Amino acid sequence: MREQFEGGCLCGAVRFVATGQPKWVSWSHCQSCRKHGGAPVSVFVAFERSAYTASGRAPAWFRCSATLPRCFPPSGPP
Repeated sequence: MREQFEGGCLCGAVRFVATGQPKWVSWSHCQSCRKHGGAPVSVFVAFERSAYTASGRAPAWFRCSATLPRCFPPSGPP
């Protein structure tokens, strides 16, 4: 049996499903991640592209620094 991970944004506009083992998991305590997530730490998980599918609306992107893009759900629920 393959592991399956599901999630998405709170309003439901963006959803994802990932299967298998993650390629890597990272915890970030940097100022940008703390500010973006509103928490003392943010966790990021990467999967092989072929193991990941997204549905719903495409996320909106912005560049919060010279090297760091961020995404967020588009305005309003689907």
